[in-house]
Amino acid sequence: KFEASQLVSGNSLEEIERQALLQSAHSCEGNLTKMAETLGISRTTLWRKLKQYNVSIWDYRSHSKTLKN
Repeated sequence: KFEASQLVSGNSLEEIERQALLQSAHSCEGNLTKMAETLGISRTTLWRKLKQYNVSIWDYRSHSKTLKN
């Protein structure tokens, strides 16, 4: 699970959620299933949050995986 203590205190809820998404995307290399499990939310909720905060998982995916023919 994601540890809230890893976030910087004093931020708004929106900024905390966005930072949690970014950290999860980085640590899970953009894998949606792993991100949802890490954050303790469903994949549907994860997609909604990614759209809400304009976070692209493609920036975190391994280039070797996305460039395979």
